[in-house]
Parts: sequence; structure tokens; C-alpha cells
Amino acid sequence: MGRAVITGLGALTAAGIGRARLLEGDEPAARPRSFAPCPGFEPVDGVYAASLPTLPVETLLPARGTRALSDEGRAGLCAAVLACREAGLPVPTERPRPLAGEPGTGVALGTTRASLDEYARLFTEGVALGPELVPPARGPRAGYNTPASELSIMLGATGPHLTVCSGAASAGEAIATAAHLVGQGGRATAMLAGGIDLLSYTAVLAERMLHPEFGTIPEARPFDRDRTGGLPGEAAVIMVLEGSASSRPGAACLAEVAGAGTAFTSADNDAGSVDAACRAIAEALLGAGADAAEVDAVIASASGSPGRDRTEAEALYAMFGDRPPVCSVNGRVGDCAGAGTAVQVALAVAALEAQRLPATGGLRVADPALPDIRLTRAEAARPLRLVLTLTVAGGGHAAAILLSRPR
Repeated sequence: MGRAVITGLGALTAAGIGRARLLEGDEPAARPRSFAPCPGFEPVDGVYAASLPTLPVETLLPARGTRALSDEGRAGLCAAVLACREAGLPVPTERPRPLAGEPGTGVALGTTRASLDEYARLFTEGVALGPELVPPARGPRAGYNTPASELSIMLGATGPHLTVCSGAASAGEAIATAAHLVGQGGRATAMLAGGIDLLSYTAVLAERMLHPEFGTIPEARPFDRDRTGGLPGEAAVIMVLEGSASSRPGAACLAEVAGAGTAFTSADNDAGSVDAACRAIAEALLGAGADAAEVDAVIASASGSPGRDRTEAEALYAMFGDRPPVCSVNGRVGDCAGAGTAVQVALAVAALEAQRLPATGGLRVADPALPDIRLTRAEAARPLRLVLTLTVAGGGHAAAILLSRPR
């Protein structure tokens, strides 16, 4: 693949605002939450979740033109404003015009929960109130592609527009596609890529239908002997990807997307596929022209799920053995579903900048039944040039993004 660089990154997670917060501390950011129901349904109380802090809407977004945005659209726009400011690009809410000329700036986002509440309310209010009394804005906001659409509208984006829904690997596939479009494909001068997934009433109900334990565990323990499941999380992470930062005054390269790989192997369980994970890693290494021995660290997607943690550990051991240190931030910020890879990439960028890795939050006693990968137990400074993120999704999707320090 051609050269794709990250020139700006806005991260909103349970750890706080900004990617540097992902390096700080190792305690879970969990608290009980209640979710207001759709008409005719009972509320859901006492759900343990790693929730976003209060969004800095007042300081980032004007009241005019943003009040009608969906919750995901508002969170995504806040992250996009932070990313654009860091990249030195025109901020859409301050200068409402396209970010770049032809072929334009595009948007690529991953999500698994976007607009589920709006979709449910569209139908429940239609039944309860009658179609003529349903607010007209409900319809356009009732789709997975709503956050990307709203962001594109606010940006005046004229480039490619993409929403990916492939479980935990959603943001990984979106970032990989965006890197190709600005790097080798040349179909966009810049891409705003990442993931947005918020917790909502309908999302919690849907998850509990499939996994009754969803939201009942106050602490997640990735790779731990006593892990019993993941902690629900939410995030909005947007990064600016460009083909070259050298031709634009004021642009700084935070990290280079040296390689990216995605793979799918049908799996009828939540554990995902070792084969898909290995193929995604191999594709990322091939794209970067790198060898497995050159990878200095891995940011894993492990969140405490017994099956998926095992799949990820087996894939990492098969590709790297026990050499590179492996860490996961999901014990602190939760399993952010379709936005998960974007959170991992934000942590990888922060790690490359600070030249240190965080502890694996929630890990106490490594599961002796897992392959002997080298898990981080405490925050530590270390030389980092190539950092890999690996995301394993239930059902067989996997995504790997290989980041390198700026040249």
C-alpha cells in the first residue's frame, strides 16, 4: 500500500478526552447506568458500563446547526473537530466548507449500534402516536450510516463516504479502507476515519438477548484466569488520514499507517477465528514490508471474553511467539464494539509519541491455559517503532493495523 499518515486524532473514551488519557492509570472506568425506554417499554437499570464523560459540546460545537444531530453524530463531530484542529485543517463548525479540494475529503466510520434507539422509536412512536405525529427527523436518523452522513454534511465532504458494520472489527475495516483511499488508491486527498459506538436502551436490550450477562460484570479482566466477560464501553474516535503531510503547510505526521489487513472466516460463535486473525496480521505485515520480528508491541482487543481472549492469544502466539509485549486497554475503557479498533489505534499513536506502554487494565493472574504471550503488567517506557493493533470479532472478522513512528 502507499503511504498514509495520521495528521490529527480526536478521542473521546471512558478514560477521558484525548488519546494521552488512554496511557494513564489501570482502574476500570465502570459505573452503573440506567437507560430510558422507548414508548411502551420498561427502563433498564443497573447496567455496569464504561461511559463517556460529558461531551465538550459547548466548547466545540455551535448551537446552531448541531442541535438536530443524533447522539452519535454529536459525539463524532466533537471528535472530528479535535482531529481537524490538530491536523491544521479547517474546522467544519468554524469554517463550513469542504476540508480539501478535488477529489475531496471523505468519511469512513465503523459502528455496530448507531441509531438503534432512533430506529426503535420511529416504529414504536408510529404505533403509539400514529405516523402523522412522528417527528420527520426520525426517519433520516434511523440508520447505521447516520453518524457518517451527518459528519459528511457538516464537513461538506465531497470524497468517498463509507459505514462499516462488522462487529468489533468495524472501525478497523473503515481505517484500512481509508488508508488505501488516500495512500495507494488516491481517490481522496484526506479521510476522516474511525469509529463511533454509544450505549443506548435498544443496544443494551439487543445485547442482553444474545448475552444475558451483558452489563452485569463490574470489572473486566482481559487474559485473566478469572475473566467472565467484557465490560460494555462507548467511544468516539476520529482521525485525519492523508496521503502525504509534506505538501500541506502546518501538517504534522503523528504516525504512519504502515500496513493494514482485514480477513473473514465464517465462525458461528463469539470466539472469532484464529485463522482470520493470523491472515489479517500477515496482510498488515506484507503491506508494510515488515517481518514479525520487527513489531515492537501489540495493542490487543481482549476485553475479558473467555472465547475471544483465547482466540486472540492463540493468533498472537502463532504469529509472534512470546516476543513482543501485548497490552489491552479494554479492561479500563470497556469493549467499545464497532469503535474498538479506533480506540486501539488512538492508544498506539499515544504509545509511539510517549515511547511507553500502559499496563493491561484488569489483569491480575494471567490464564495459564492460554498461550504464553508477553502481557504487560505495569506501565513501562520502551523503544517503539512499529506497533500493531489486532481486533478479533465474534463471527469471524478480524482487523490488524500496523503503525510506525513518523519518518
